Amino acid sequence: MQGTHHEAAAPRRELASLSESLAHRERWARLSHVAQLLSYLKAARLRLGLVLTFNVSFLRTGVRRVVQSP
Repeated sequence: MQGTHHEAAAPRRELASLSESLAHRERWARLSHVAQLLSYLKAARLRLGLVLTFNVSFLRTGVRRVVQSP
């Protein structure tokens, strides 16, 4: 018995939805880390900070420089 096209497409839609959800969480995490760093910079009266992401192939690709505007 063959499945319908809709049955075959359902796992693809679920995978796409999961992928979008993970991407959204990663973006939110990055933004929240930057916001937290900006709060620390303001409290310490500093202008420059770094956000490091260790889950990357090369560490240099996971370094983000954040500058607080005066």
